[in-house]
Amino acid sequence: MKATRRKSESFFRLSFICLLALAVSALWWSPAPAVEEEPFENPPYFRASDILPKNLLTGPNWELKEMVFNDGYNNIYDVLTTYDDFTIDSTTLLKIRLHELQALYRMEEVKRSKVYRDALKEAGKGPFRFAKGLVTSPISTTKGVASGVGSYFGNVGHSVFGNPSEREEGKLKTAIMFASAKRKVAYDFGVDPYSSFEPLQSRLNEITWAAYGGGMTVAAALMPIPGLAGTIISATNFSQSMRQTIRDNAPRELKKLNAKKLKAMGVDKSLAKAFLENPELSPTKTTYMVGSLELLEGVEDRWLFIVKATVIQEPSVGLYFQRQAELLAGYHTNVAPIARIVESREFPFIQTKEGKVLGIFPIDHLAWIRSMADTVDISADMALEGIPDVTGKELWFEGTVSAMARKNLEARGWTVKEKVGDILSLK
Repeated sequence: MKATRRKSESFFRLSFICLLALAVSALWWSPAPAVEEEPFENPPYFRASDILPKNLLTGPNWELKEMVFNDGYNNIYDVLTTYDDFTIDSTTLLKIRLHELQALYRMEEVKRSKVYRDALKEAGKGPFRFAKGLVTSPISTTKGVASGVGSYFGNVGHSVFGNPSEREEGKLKTAIMFASAKRKVAYDFGVDPYSSFEPLQSRLNEITWAAYGGGMTVAAALMPIPGLAGTIISATNFSQSMRQTIRDNAPRELKKLNAKKLKAMGVDKSLAKAFLENPELSPTKTTYMVGSLELLEGVEDRWLFIVKATVIQEPSVGLYFQRQAELLAGYHTNVAPIARIVESREFPFIQTKEGKVLGIFPIDHLAWIRSMADTVDISADMALEGIPDVTGKELWFEGTVSAMARKNLEARGWTVKEKVGDILSLK
């Protein structure tokens, strides 16, 4: 009987060990349960007629295609013009290009005028007539869209410094004062003399030759030409001041002025030099950025913004930083005083004197794509590290925010505000 019980106990013990082994084996070889991945959305498409004012859809020498792609950050527009077809990255750049196309329309009218033809004849008799081809040839540029703000998120690179911006004038043009005359002509037409838009550069050079070599005044040439109804870019006291500074100073002089302002802000001399000599930043972009930062009077650590702008490798990102600097200045002057610029991975954040930490972004439409999520989880969180007395955290967007993006940002504790461009516009 005892032997039978021992056999039975041995059998049950062996069975238990086998079952335990099988259970462990099953746990060992079973695939781990899948971790549910956060859902993302595809970048959307828009209709131009739904998101833009009517006066931007078509003009005297352009027409926008109706379908607009958004890369998760900015809208990508296809514009048909009388010069060529162009793809334009961001609504900010679109407004600049359409404003330039308006100016081009008036330039074409000037070229058909008797005043212009007479000035060309006079220029042909002048001492610099043999240099005409050198000073009127357009600066080379690219037609398409380079990797812009969308690719910049999470992909900060390094830049090679020391070369002048490709928008700066050459030595010969400066030597014969052509560059100075061109800046004045550009000012009269309300455009950027360092624009990368090749059709504009071509016409600017031709009209400047008539003005400089032939004595033509832009006011006299424009007198019989009716103005265009409406305006694309509104003139403000700030923009007017920046435009006058650019008109009245050659690039070398602008660098000195901007370097002096940066020094007053506490920016290291070597950092200021690297920023001002970044070949991807035109004299216009650096002047607007420095002018905006100058308005942040009393704000600590403005040099952090310059650090980020110094490594820019794409003109479109340079325009982004220019606009961001303007929006920061707008917040400081229109909404609440800023205490300091805050360190982050890609784009600078700010902290107000009340303790709020804010990110202000001049983008068209935010979709919840992976790179955006990574930026929030890394860059935005980095902005909060080591900051005492944080009373809130907010993200302000010049454009719109998708429902999914808003939900995920708010779930992470951020207050989201969209369409803030008017609130933050400098007067």
